Amino acid sequence: MTKTLLFLLAFLLPATADAQLELARDGATDYRIVPSENPTEPEKFAAGELALFLERVTGADFPIVTTAEGKRIHVSWTEFAKRNGIDFETLGEEEWVIRTVGDDLILTGGHQFLKAAPPLIVKFFKQH
Repeated sequence: MTKTLLFLLAFLLPATADAQLELARDGATDYRIVPSENPTEPEKFAAGELALFLERVTGADFPIVTTAEGKRIHVSWTEFAKRNGIDFETLGEEEWVIRTVGDDLILTGGHQFLKAAPPLIVKFFKQH
């Protein structure tokens, strides 16, 4: 059976009626998980949990890397997120940001995200 994971992220893109990211197909992926440049222990754990969860769901290996070309899932306060308009200092304590930029996915949030990233990452995927 084909293992395909599609995420409809239309509610994330106000200027677009709908957007889809295909993170994996047939047990393979082109995506890499990129944590922040100097990740905290909870951020490292969150990236690992995300990789494990995605592998269980899709059968694909989502490597965790410090830099990557191609399709990426940015977790936490990354430079990529900052360059794409996310101002971390103005985010509310428990505010989430889930955004697509081209084929990339950004999962980040306020200070509480940094402390509770692992359960929040899992919660995101269970709800979407």
